[in-house]
Amino acid sequence: MKTKKSSHRAGNMALAILLPTLGVALPAHAAEHVATFESTLGGWTAIKDTAIFDWARRAGGTPSSYTGPSRAHGGEYYLYLETSY
Repeated sequence: MKTKKSSHRAGNMALAILLPTLGVALPAHAAEHVATFESTLGGWTAIKDTAIFDWARRAGGTPSSYTGPSRAHGGEYYLYLETSY
């Protein structure tokens, strides 16, 4: 019988495998991390020359038609990955 706790651990393991594969580095205590992106990327980074996609700090809508937000939820800027190539 699997417990909720063991499935939670499996989810964490999948996340731990997936994020480095994508070239993403999370700040310490990511679950508690809150960022507005008003002046910086808030500690979110992609490891140089290893990421397929790069984080972009944007205001307003996304450059691709019918994708992404039209504006930030709070403040002016949000973090965005262009995946419509």
